[in-house]
Amino acid sequence: MTSDEEASYDPARRIAALAEAASRVDIDPSILPKRYFRSGHEMIRMARIYSDERDYETAYILYMKYSILFVDKLPTHPDYKSVLKEDLITGRKNLKEAIQFAEALKPVILKKYEQERQEWLKQRRIENERREKEQAAFNEKRRQEEERKRLEEEEHFRKLQATKQQQLLEPKPGPAPVYVPAPQSRPVQPPMFHAAPPAFVPSMPPPMTHPLPSAPSAPHQIGQPAAFTPFVPSAPATHPPPKAEPSVPDRSLKPSDVGLLIGRLRPMVLPEDLCLRFLQFAESQTRKNVETCGILCGVPEQGRYRVTHLLIPKQSGTSDTCTTSQEEELFTVMDKEELITLGWIHTHPSQTAFLSSVDLHTHASYQALLPEAVAVVVAPKHGENGFFRLSESGLDSILRCRQTGFHPHDGPTLFTQCQHVSLAGHSLTVVDLRL
Repeated sequence: MTSDEEASYDPARRIAALAEAASRVDIDPSILPKRYFRSGHEMIRMARIYSDERDYETAYILYMKYSILFVDKLPTHPDYKSVLKEDLITGRKNLKEAIQFAEALKPVILKKYEQERQEWLKQRRIENERREKEQAAFNEKRRQEEERKRLEEEEHFRKLQATKQQQLLEPKPGPAPVYVPAPQSRPVQPPMFHAAPPAFVPSMPPPMTHPLPSAPSAPHQIGQPAAFTPFVPSAPATHPPPKAEPSVPDRSLKPSDVGLLIGRLRPMVLPEDLCLRFLQFAESQTRKNVETCGILCGVPEQGRYRVTHLLIPKQSGTSDTCTTSQEEELFTVMDKEELITLGWIHTHPSQTAFLSSVDLHTHASYQALLPEAVAVVVAPKHGENGFFRLSESGLDSILRCRQTGFHPHDGPTLFTQCQHVSLAGHSLTVVDLRL
């Protein structure tokens, strides 16, 4: 277990990372404080839901984010003094709840983290013991194999030496005499007499065909036995022990990583006829080449968000801008239906589907409070629908930007297509507050 890996399971370090994630919130002076108060109210409502679902980490982040936003950030807003008294009262009440619940959730989360750490350490011990047993079994098997080979080599050498000794001790046959027959007699003229028999001359011995034993390792005199060479068994081949593979933790037991927790987006389901229904309500403005916008609202359910309502507030627009008014009417509907803001939708009557610099700033205020917030752009002239969100670097860049109106932004891709959004056939309620 590496020190970094072990540190990632430290409960204190993990809870500190949650607090760090909650602190990544900032305000945009161009957005009125009342919008932040409204978003803060929804934040508290969502934190309650997450807590009821036992998603204590997300609830803790939301409570901490609310506390930081309303204690440290929002009072620095240039228009903070214009906040209505009733908003301040509600904000203080929510702040008290946020602080109390964050403090109550912290020991619960720490206990959960400690249990996860102990379970992970237990599994690590089991895994290490298993590896040690496997290594010991492998070493024993290798030892037995080397011993078997050594015994076989000794037995083979003994048999070979015995054969050599036996061959050296056997008597060697001498050269066989060669019989030379007498030459045939021929008749001679008398007087007849017998010549003396020729002397016996032995021939050279024939070459030996009997195989001789292999020459011993040391020279020796013929007729003497070869010197005995004692057996020295060769040292067993040395094999380096198998290199232990680095242990791999069971990822199913790894506690939720803070980075993954922050980067994890809950799925969001939109009605499949959302864009078509919205275009029907925006048709008159689209013919005039004027943008129309609406607010997407819904509810969290079973680990996801479901857009159930499209609220179209009073507004004014141009060919490339749209500004809402009398937003209190929106809040009344949302409170009555217990809805939360999940994103927004607007048309590009004559342009393609993308996020302009003004759109980027608008969406940053949504996504800063709800990472899953979606920006839907409908471009009827080009037959395009876009479902966008800011990239992490894009969100940071836009929140730091203090320019207004249309202006360029440098850097990598600022927005991307949403990967957590899907379409389904559930019903959509449209509330047109322009009437």
